[in-house]
Amino acid sequence: MPYSEYRGELAVTGWIVLFLSGVLAALYYSYYDLDYFWTFILIAVGPFAGWIVWAEYGFRGNSLSLLIPVTSVCIWTVIRALRTTVAASRRRRLAVAASVWLMSSLFYLLLVLV
Repeated sequence: MPYSEYRGELAVTGWIVLFLSGVLAALYYSYYDLDYFWTFILIAVGPFAGWIVWAEYGFRGNSLSLLIPVTSVCIWTVIRALRTTVAASRRRRLAVAASVWLMSSLFYLLLVLV
């Protein structure tokens, strides 16, 4: 596996996550009237949004039972994508990792808003 190909795929995935974070932040900004930049940051940081929200607002109940598994799944999908040597499989796993990354931050953002 050439290093530049791998680095390019990871960069494209990162740019897609940032672009979709901007689009989702714009949707949340128009619907919930939130601060656009803060919403963008919460969506872009993926599973770490839950830790940021937990530190700032605090969840009710047993919030660590939500934070630890979701963060573990997000990090596990990224690591699995990084360890794959077949290009097609790596691209699929990077797409899954990006989806899980965005969905986890949306999950935490909805927990705060609702």
